[in-house]
Amino acid sequence: MGVTHVLRGDDHLSNTPKQIHIYQALNWKVPQFSHYHDTGSDRQRLSKRHGATSVEEFQEKGILPEALFNYLCLLGWSPGDDTEIMSREEIIKRFSLDRINVANTVFDQQKLIWMNAKYLASLSASEILAKINSRLSSVEKGEIEDNKDSFLLLLGLLKPRSHTLLDFLEGSRFYFADPMTMSRLP
Repeated sequence: MGVTHVLRGDDHLSNTPKQIHIYQALNWKVPQFSHYHDTGSDRQRLSKRHGATSVEEFQEKGILPEALFNYLCLLGWSPGDDTEIMSREEIIKRFSLDRINVANTVFDQQKLIWMNAKYLASLSASEILAKINSRLSSVEKGEIEDNKDSFLLLLGLLKPRSHTLLDFLEGSRFYFADPMTMSRLP
């Protein structure tokens, strides 16, 4: 199969001997297995019932795929310096097994959100609009087309305080509201 290394959670430790036997029975080269223990920021073991979040849930929360990939790579590996924001290509280029951490990993949602904000800050307003476009109604899309430049300016103004794509959506809702029906602040 060409698999040389298997890195996975220690919950798979018990089935590793069976898998090694399968490799041997098929006359395949047995890969090197490595198991790690992952926890949430509360130091409790992550599981399907505790701290589990699917990729789709991160997407719904407005986390960019690039930020999630970058964050997950840094959970159990270090590039050897303080670099945290890296492209997929840079991570692949710099990756080496000798930089894998032996300590338990800790999934910190706040760190992921911080990293996502860094990725969002590097995008142009047009790129942000392309990423939130599928979340806009047809009426909202029509209003943006009527005055796209002002909406792009608004997205640019929202960048410093936005950590997820949802922040851009929430921050721009007033743009679509009828001024006569907006409630006044006390």
